[in-house]
Amino acid sequence: MNADTKMTPKTTITCMNPKILKGASCYLPGGMQFAADFGVGWRRRFIELAENADLGLSITDPTDKTRNKNIWFPFLHELSEEQAYAKELKAKGDWDALTDYVHSYRRIDLRCVDQADFMVAMIDTRIHLCGTYDEVFTAEDQKKPIFAIVPEGRKNAPDWLFGVIKWQEMFEDIESCVDYLVKINTGKVELDDRWVLITEKTLF
Repeated sequence: MNADTKMTPKTTITCMNPKILKGASCYLPGGMQFAADFGVGWRRRFIELAENADLGLSITDPTDKTRNKNIWFPFLHELSEEQAYAKELKAKGDWDALTDYVHSYRRIDLRCVDQADFMVAMIDTRIHLCGTYDEVFTAEDQKKPIFAIVPEGRKNAPDWLFGVIKWQEMFEDIESCVDYLVKINTGKVELDDRWVLITEKTLF
């Protein structure tokens, strides 16, 4: 080999280590305003299963923003208080105040999408969704992995959703979604180019 020839170092990224998702940030969009329990129940169940599976995720739950200590929020209200305040403003016809109020928490929720490595969205076709789709399309624009739980099944999912979320990553229940994440975490499902995991263990 010519002495002047320089070797080009190879850069190899391997994702076959156990606990691939450890430290990854996950956001949980889903209907709140028209959900019977404000969307609390399914999120608590997902978090419970993810913790039991030892995925090591940093989860942001919009119904309980205080649980993620890695994120600071300029203001926090009880979920029931938020709903009551919005109804009060509507009853008064104070549309300017309502607009300002919704702008404030929409900004926070979309910022949560920004910082997430991926999201798991509840697409329940039995209730009206608005902000959920806003968050899902924001994540799509950012080329992030999006997983969907569709309780009524893929056959009843909105057609448009198939242009946004891979059908293989739509699940009928929370358990199936977490099982799939376990396969990713253990390297049984390979990461594609949507994944950009910036966690403490990947920094060097």
